Amino acid sequence: MKNFYIGSLLTLASVFLIARLTEPRPLWQKVGLVLLLIALAAGAWWVITETA
Repeated sequence: MKNFYIGSLLTLASVFLIARLTEPRPLWQKVGLVLLLIALAAGAWWVITETA
């Protein structure tokens, strides 16, 4: 059950990052946010598949 909560938190963080990407920012910041988003998505996918 703990992994489910971790996965939920990672998913919420991903949604927050997507919202931040829509703001006007320099390109290098958007690239960094996209890389962080990919890492969070991979972490959330790993947690969800480990609990299944």
